Order: sequence, then structure tokens, then C-alpha cells
Amino acid sequence: MSASLLLDIVAWDVCLDARGNWALAEDPYAIVQNVSCSCRLVQGEAVFDTTRGVPYFSDIFTGPYPVDLLKSDLEDAALLVNGVEAATVYIQSIVNRQATGQVQVTTPYGPLYASL
Repeated sequence: MSASLLLDIVAWDVCLDARGNWALAEDPYAIVQNVSCSCRLVQGEAVFDTTRGVPYFSDIFTGPYPVDLLKSDLEDAALLVNGVEAATVYIQSIVNRQATGQVQVTTPYGPLYASL
């Protein structure tokens, strides 16, 4: 079982619990939240491991980028999360360089999904 700081779903920022302490997300929600974070991480932003992340600025936003390659990059990012056994990305649309869809992951808790 793992825990992460709970992120507000609108601001995508840490939040407090009813007692005024840092709110925690526990599994299985923590896995879903961590998948979302991993897919949003820009390659090079993680201070202690600059190889992690999706190559948004070096590859994806520089010009035409195959959708299958984007899906593969996002699946690879999801697989880095502890508890994720398999990942499949479904892209619904891409408008103005913003992808919508979901990442479906297989975990010890069963299938879960995170929105893109």
C-alpha cells in the first residue's frame, strides 16, 4: 500500500485535510493520481531523474508527431508508477496540442483509469 500527497483535481495542487494537515491519497486512488502525474511530467523536469517524463517540448510540440508514438510515450510513463502492471492509452481527440482521452491501467486492485 502506498500513499501520495492528495492533489486538488481542479488546481492540481496539494491540499489540506479537515484537520489542516497535508491530505494524503491512498491506493488505489494514489496509483491513478500518480499515473496522471507521470503522464503530465515533461521530460527533464524531474530534478533527481531528468530522463523521466514525456518528451513534450523536445519532440511532441515541435511538429507533426505520430499519435501511436504519443500513446506509447504515455503508456511508458504510466508503467513507471508503482503498482501499474499494464497500461493502454486511448486518445479521444487532439485539439490545439491538447489531447483528451484516458489511460487504462491494470493494478493489483483491478483495472483503473486516469483521464488525460
